Amino acid sequence: MDMLCFTKISIQIYSPLIAINTQAKFVKSGAVAVVQLGVEKPICVELFSDVPQLGRFTLRDEGRTIAVGKIVKLPKAV
Repeated sequence: MDMLCFTKISIQIYSPLIAINTQAKFVKSGAVAVVQLGVEKPICVELFSDVPQLGRFTLRDEGRTIAVGKIVKLPKAV
């Protein structure tokens, strides 16, 4: 298994029109958030808008799904 860490939770969104908590420390169950993720090893992903099959992800911990999401922005390649 690859290790993954949340590097930054930038915005929590509770409704389509209102953005709350620009620097949050956690996200409540059922909430929507924009986050930055970091991984130990390179993984193959694409933007959801380009390739929907490679632009989705699921985070699991001890057999439980803890988050699902879409990749909306990628860092520049080095």
